[in-house]
Amino acid sequence: MKKVNFDVKLPAFVDRIVYVDNYGARPYCYTIEDASRNADAINRAINYISEKGGGTVVIPEGIWFTAPIEIKSDVELRIEKNAILKFSKDIDQYPLIITNYEGQECIRAKSPITAENAINIGITGGGVIDGSGDLWRPVKQFKLTDRQWEALMKKSQYTIDTKEGGIWMPTESSFKGNEHNIQLDAENALEKASEYYDFYRPVMVSLRHCKRILLDGVTFMNSPAWNIHPFFCKNLTVRNVTVSNPYYAQNGDGIDVESCKKVHIHNCTFETGDDAICLKSGKNAVARQIEGPCEDVYIHDCLVNKGH
Repeated sequence: MKKVNFDVKLPAFVDRIVYVDNYGARPYCYTIEDASRNADAINRAINYISEKGGGTVVIPEGIWFTAPIEIKSDVELRIEKNAILKFSKDIDQYPLIITNYEGQECIRAKSPITAENAINIGITGGGVIDGSGDLWRPVKQFKLTDRQWEALMKKSQYTIDTKEGGIWMPTESSFKGNEHNIQLDAENALEKASEYYDFYRPVMVSLRHCKRILLDGVTFMNSPAWNIHPFFCKNLTVRNVTVSNPYYAQNGDGIDVESCKKVHIHNCTFETGDDAICLKSGKNAVARQIEGPCEDVYIHDCLVNKGH
């Protein structure tokens, strides 16, 4: 297919570099307190670079256990080769928020990585982002071997019976959340939903109303729900990335491009067990009122293994 008049603007970053360990982040430390300290250090580095007019925040080699981070305008987050940015799972670090799912407002936990109304941003390098999704995701029994199912049942005894078979729930909170399924139309919805916090799984990378975005060279893996969710973004380039989830990952989509314009996805590998690359413009009446179609999207030279 010949592409005609297709131009996606790439971000450009100032030659200014800081390393997160210079802000107090420490690798190979795995307590909740360590995650909070590292997130604070990374976010301070991001804020500094953004306020100075832009540049690069580097995650060096090592395993960096962290809580949520937010990328600001003119910041490139570079995760170097042999670096793993691994996210914690703690209710105090991931508050429930009001966000969007397929064009409609909904309740979810805060995403591990967020960028909102940011311009000229990137997540690059040869490293790994691990969302610790195995602590969040339910698992359908029919997708597993008997031995795998038995191993899950040793972690949690909470299951839901369906026509397809059992669904394993990782915690009591997620199990009860599925039963009550509190949404925004309920009175004091966020307060009530907090009792069933684990049910409201976040997308791993949430990009909302951003412009000139580059995702390049990084491996995104083990997401709580979708891996990457650009929402009403413009000029998005995704190249040379790997997106990986177990074949049984529930809602473990690779990238869900929603209501975005000028998107270029190429030379990427997806192995998600769920949707690999999705184009969305919301759904139902509420989404139609928003009038946010996807426009000018070019996808080529990608490999999809397990996924659809």
